[in-house]
Amino acid sequence: YPRWSHDGSKIAFLSPIAKQHADKIFILNIKNKNLSIVTSPFTVHNRPTWSLDDQAILASVTTDDYRDIHLFDIKTKTNQRVTFNGGRYGMMISESELLYSKNSRGLWQTTLKSGLDKHSFKAMKVVDEKLSSAYAWTYRYKNNQPEIFFKESFSQYQQISHYNFTSQLSNP
Repeated sequence: YPRWSHDGSKIAFLSPIAKQHADKIFILNIKNKNLSIVTSPFTVHNRPTWSLDDQAILASVTTDDYRDIHLFDIKTKTNQRVTFNGGRYGMMISESELLYSKNSRGLWQTTLKSGLDKHSFKAMKVVDEKLSSAYAWTYRYKNNQPEIFFKESFSQYQQISHYNFTSQLSNP
């Protein structure tokens, strides 16, 4: 699941570790061809994305106790758990706002802040059950309008829908 940095200079991706049920997050620097590993104490990660300033990677991790999204700071080599309700895949939509999906249907938004824990964590559902996939969605900001494109599943077909944050409506 490769993901380009916002400035186009790097690619983050997962790679399995030979003979283990584990993986690591790698970053390939396009200019100098350097390959680095993101420091993580976890063995299982999921679909990395970039912070808006390209200084951190967001990825869901799986432990014996939970599955949630962590933010991995590339320079300080630290990580912070940023969801506490089963976050699976997320994208930064501002310097402090995370849009993310869970295993269940829908899309949530939360504010990232230091010292966040399960007692202070708050999330708001942005898109209802129409969003039926944890991964089949993307966010963009165009013409001063935030919007989401996502897959909707029906009994006989699937369609791509568009959600407008301003009107809070979705359309095929």
